[in-house]
Amino acid sequence: MTVTTADAKTGAGTFPADQLERLAELLRAGGVVFFVGSGFSIDSEGTSARRLLGRVLARLVALGHEVAHVSEVGRSVLHSLKTTFDIEGDVGHPATLVSSDTISGLTSDYFMFNDWATSALDRLLREITPGGDAPDGSLVPAATAAFCATVSTFENHLLAMLGDRVPLPPLPIADLAALPTHRRGKALFLESVGFDQERKLMAGRTAAPLADVVSDYRQRIFPRHRVLARLAAEGLSPILVTTNFDLLLEGGYRLEGMEVLPNEPAADLPTGRYRAFSVVADAGQFFERGSGQRAALLVKIHGCVDAYRAARSASPAEWEAYLPSVVFTYREIQNWRQDAWSRDLLRTLLRTHTVAFCGYSAADPVIHDTLRTVYEEMSNRAGSRAGTGEDTPQRRAFFFAQAERTDFHISEVLRAAREAGGGSGHEDRNKIDVHFAADRFPTYDDAFQWLYHRTMRELQRDALTDSLAVVAQELLGRPVDARHDLPPIVDALDEVIGRERALAERWGGDGHRPGADRHELLAATSWTEWLQAGLLRERGMADVRRRRQGMLIRLDRYRRAHHYVAAADHLRWVAWAVVVELALRKLIAAAYGAPDAYHALPPEVRAVSGGAAAVEFTLPDSMALRAVIVSLDPTGRREPHRLPGAHARVCRWHLARTVPGLADGQRAPTSRSGRLLWLWAGADDETASRHRASAARLLGVT
Repeated sequence: MTVTTADAKTGAGTFPADQLERLAELLRAGGVVFFVGSGFSIDSEGTSARRLLGRVLARLVALGHEVAHVSEVGRSVLHSLKTTFDIEGDVGHPATLVSSDTISGLTSDYFMFNDWATSALDRLLREITPGGDAPDGSLVPAATAAFCATVSTFENHLLAMLGDRVPLPPLPIADLAALPTHRRGKALFLESVGFDQERKLMAGRTAAPLADVVSDYRQRIFPRHRVLARLAAEGLSPILVTTNFDLLLEGGYRLEGMEVLPNEPAADLPTGRYRAFSVVADAGQFFERGSGQRAALLVKIHGCVDAYRAARSASPAEWEAYLPSVVFTYREIQNWRQDAWSRDLLRTLLRTHTVAFCGYSAADPVIHDTLRTVYEEMSNRAGSRAGTGEDTPQRRAFFFAQAERTDFHISEVLRAAREAGGGSGHEDRNKIDVHFAADRFPTYDDAFQWLYHRTMRELQRDALTDSLAVVAQELLGRPVDARHDLPPIVDALDEVIGRERALAERWGGDGHRPGADRHELLAATSWTEWLQAGLLRERGMADVRRRRQGMLIRLDRYRRAHHYVAAADHLRWVAWAVVVELALRKLIAAAYGAPDAYHALPPEVRAVSGGAAAVEFTLPDSMALRAVIVSLDPTGRREPHRLPGAHARVCRWHLARTVPGLADGQRAPTSRSGRLLWLWAGADDETASRHRASAARLLGVT
C-alpha cells in the first residue's frame, strides 16, 4: 500500500488539534454554545461590511444629489458626509464621493456611519415623502415616478462603480409614507442593504418545502454550517447565538433535515433528538419560543432579515414595531444593554456554558464590555477559592480567529475567561487559528470538519461500550463471549482513532503543503461526515419502512437532501455502522495487499459526499475508480444513488439481512451476510491476508 503523506513527515504541526480536542470533549458533555459573527459566513453570503457600506453610500449620494435640485437639504447632507468622515471628492460632482478608498475609510467607523446615514436618510426623506417637510405634504418635486427613476439610475451607476452587481431596488416612497417620519430613514437604510431583496441578498426561504430549500441554499451552505446544524440535531449544542441577520444558519439546519417551527416535522422522517429548531429574533419571540418546545434555538440578538420581511409584509404597524429590533447603528449598539432579553440571555450563557466564538472580532465595544464584565465578576466571586490547575481555566471561552495574528479584543476576552476559571498567565490556549483564504490551511471549514469528526469518533466509542454486545449477537446469531468477541472491534476502532489523531498533530508542520494536509483531513473526516451519516440515514429510512409496512413512503428525497439522523439517540445503529466501516476498511486494505494498514488507508480511499452511504477507492495496480454502496432496502433493488465522479465499477452491498426484523420478518439476522460482516470487521492481519481474493470479490474487484 502507498504510504500516507504523514508517514514520511516528522515534527509537530500548527493545526489546532489540541484546542479542537478540548472543545470536542466539552461538546460531548453538552456544555458548549456557539456565538457566530459576520466573519463566519462572509465568503458564502457576500454581505461584508464593505458591501453594505457601499450600497448605503451609493443610495445616499444619489438621493442627496437629486434632492439638492429642489432643496438646500440635499447639498447640506452631502457636505456633512464629506466633512464628517473626511472624504475626498467634490460635493458638486457627487460621483467623486463614492470610491473604494472612501469605503475603506468608512469601514473603521462602521456603526457611526450607519448611525449618521440613518439620520441623513431621515432628513432627505422628510423633503420628498408625503407627511414630511414638503409644504403641501407631497413629493418635492411633485410625486413623480420620474424623480425615483432618476435616483435609481444614478445610485446603480455609483454601485456598479464599486463592483456590486445586485442593483438597489426602486425607492419605496409609497411604503415609507405609511411609517412615522422618524422611522423612515432606518427603514430605507435596511432596504438599501438588502433586507427586502429576498431573492438576491440575504436570500433563502427557510420555511419552504425541502426541494425549494435545496434550490435556495445548496451552493451557499459550507461544511461549517452543516457541522453546527448536526451538533444542534444531536442535542450536543442546541443553543446558538449570532449577531448575523442573514439566513445561512437556518439554511444549514434545514438541509440537515430539521424543520423550522411552527412547521411540524414530517411524520415519516427518521426520528432524532432535535427534529426542529426555533428562531428567536426579538423580545416577543424570546418569550414565546424561548423554552425551545423540544427544539434547538437559533438566537439572533441583533435581529433577523426573515422576521423583518414578515413584519414588512404584514402591516405598517408591525413593520414599524420590528425596526428597533434590528441593530445596525452606533446608538443601537450602545443601547443594546437595555435590550433585556438578549442581554440577560447572553450573560446567563456566559456563566453556565463554554462559549465558542466564531467569526466574531469582539471589537463591538458594548458586547465586548459585557463579555469581560461577566467573566471578571465570576473571577471576583471565585476569589481565593479558584484553582490554578490547567484544565479548569480552559473551559470558559474559545475563539476561532485569524491565524498568525494577535488581536487585542480577542486576547482580552480570553484572558478574562481564563481568570474566571481560576487560571492565570497570558497564553491564549483556546485561540483556534484558522485562515480565511481557501489556499491556506486550516480554514474555518477544515477546523469545523475536524471538530465534528472527533466528536463523533468518541461518540462511536461510547456506542461500542453501550451496544456492541447486542449488535454482535444480532450479526452472529448466537450468544456472545464479551471477552473474546468484542475486543477486536473495539481495538480496531482505537487503532483508527489513534492514527487519525497522529495525522492531525503533524498537519501544518515543516515541509507540509496546505493542499496535501487538507486532502488527508478530508479523507479522514469523510468517514464520519459522509459514510457514518449515510449509514445512519439508511438505518433511519429502514426503520421507517419497517414501522409503516404497506404504506407508500417517499424516502428517497431525504437521501438526496442528505437528511441527518442524530447518532446520540441511536447508539445501537452507531455500533452497527462502526462494524460496517471497519469491515470496509479491512476489505480495502486486504485488496491493497496491506491488511495491517486498515487504520492508515491512503487519502484516495474516502467516503463519498453523495446521498448514498458509499466509499470510493483506486487499487494500486489499476487507474479505475471504484465504489461500494451500502443499502438497507430489503427489496435489494438498484436504487438511483448518484455518486460524484466516473466510477468504473460500483458494488452494492445489500445489508438488510444484518438488521433484525428488516428482511423476511426475521427476529435475528442469522444470515451469512451478518456473520461475514462481523468476521471482516474483527479480522486480524493474518486472517485478512489469507483472504485477499475473497476481499476483492466482496468489493466487486474481479
